[in-house]
Parts: sequence; C-alpha cells; structure tokens
Amino acid sequence: MVSGWCLLAALAGCLTTPSEYRAALPELDDGDGDGFNEREGDCDDGDAQVHPHGREVCDGVDNDCDGEVDETGPDTDRVWYPDLDGDGVGSGSGLASCSPPGPEYVEVGGDCNEGDPEAWPGAAERCNGLDDDCDGEVDEAPTVDPPTWYPDLDGDGYGEEALGVSSCAPPAPAWVQAGGDCDDGDAQVHPGAAERCNGLDDDCDGVADDPPVVGEDLWYLDAVGAGLGGDDALTGVCCTLAGSGRAGGDCDDGEPSVHPGAEE
Repeated sequence: MVSGWCLLAALAGCLTTPSEYRAALPELDDGDGDGFNEREGDCDDGDAQVHPHGREVCDGVDNDCDGEVDETGPDTDRVWYPDLDGDGVGSGSGLASCSPPGPEYVEVGGDCNEGDPEAWPGAAERCNGLDDDCDGEVDEAPTVDPPTWYPDLDGDGYGEEALGVSSCAPPAPAWVQAGGDCDDGDAQVHPGAAERCNGLDDDCDGVADDPPVVGEDLWYLDAVGAGLGGDDALTGVCCTLAGSGRAGGDCDDGEPSVHPGAEE
C-alpha cells in the first residue's frame, strides 16, 4: 500500500520527502505551532493564540476562527455584574461579554448588599449592625464611628471620663455613653446635677456650692438690715455674707419698715 504522503507527493510532482511536500504546500504547515494549519481552519497561522479551539478574548481579533470578533460566550475574558446601588461594585455570578450588557453593569463583583451604596468589599465598617465590608462579620473593629463608653458605678447615667473605651457595643451592661462624672460613687453627683450646700461639686463644673443651689441653707441679700432679703438677689448662695439674711420675700429691700410681717 502506498502511503498517503507518497500519493500526495506523486500528485504534487514526485516530491520524495514530507518536508519537500510541505514546502510545496505551505497551507499544510503549522507556522505558529498551535497544532492547526490553514487547511485545518487556522485563520492566523502567525499567532499561536488564534486557532479553531482558541479562547475568544476582547481584543478585536477572531481568536476562535469562527468568523466573529469579540462575540459573547463562555470563554469571553470580561465579566459584568449588575450594580444597583451605584457604589461601583456589582453582585451575582456576572455575565461574560466584551461590552457591558447595560449602563448599570460594572466589572467588579462581590457586593453583599446591593441596596446600600456604602456596603461593598473593602468599605469602611460602621457601627450599624450590618456587614459593611462584606467580610462576613458585623461591626467588627476597626470601625470609623465607634462611640465611647464609660463605666457607671453609681448608676446615675454618667461614667468616669478617664476610663472611656471606644467600641460599637458596651463592654459590659453598666457602661454608658455619657462621661464627665466627677464622683462615680455618689449618684447625686454628675454633670447637670442640682448643686447642694454641702461643700461638694455636685454638678461637676469644678466649683463647689456655686449658685444656683437647692435645699434649705440659702441666703438672701438684705440691703437695709431688716433681716429679710429680696428673693431675686443672691438667691441660692450657700455661705453667710455680710448683709445677708436667711429669709427671703422682702418686697422692698430699700425700705427697712417694709417686709413680710411688718405692721401695715
């Protein structure tokens, strides 16, 4: 039996070797070494990435020699994801295509919350009970907006400033977000508390017994020495001052004969 190449060689002019035959018929040669020649469908025998089994990529070339350029298919090297919240990151399995299927499609996927434009892989984690950075954890440190918590030992709603801790959740049940307590062992001492005549800084403003104060140890200015002061003068002063009286209610502190209980 005459071998196939010998028969073809005879038809081609009695060429005696395969190399002579291929030299005479270059379309049978695989010029780029991709396993296909022109007769076998290689549409560019100078590019090893282009052949009938080539992977279609988005480069303006017919990589798979099917007569189409950059057509959509499973081998397309660009994948697009729908980005419904406009944060630049889409979700889902994506669609392979050289051009976006629509204006809302982007090439970055992995969004875990397509309804929040501040949630995407790598986003800043916030104290909101959500997984903002799409890592599977909620409110984990570091966060961008952690509140500061203070231990409140006396239960007055205020904690000691120097012991504050920043975190999304309180370190323990007895921690509060209001600081500034200057005596965390006295529930009546805290910022905004009523000042009392006790020699203490009840309202934590740095001054003890400063007006206005509450309680019975109050003094009123007595301008005329009648023993009664006007209600609108030095009301709430704890200490005894010259020219002051224990009782208020004088309706004319410029006239000593005019005071509550005076003879009409």
